[in-house]
Amino acid sequence: MISQETDPVIDVVQSDKLTFDNITYKDGSEPLFHVNGERSNSINIKNTDASRAKEKIVYELGATAKSDGEVSRERE
Repeated sequence: MISQETDPVIDVVQSDKLTFDNITYKDGSEPLFHVNGERSNSINIKNTDASRAKEKIVYELGATAKSDGEVSRERE
């Protein structure tokens, strides 16, 4: 599936233990992920080429890369 949404492609809110695998999207999407909320944790992104996004991940509303359980990214 190729997402038609590009701002963000994926929006994660107060979620944990998620895995996103093989995400495809339009070139120039901004951002690829919005991660929101201090309870967001253990979000894994794998087999996804994030280099085509203008911005890979935006953290908001208390979410940080650290609170995300060190977001696992493969093939960036």
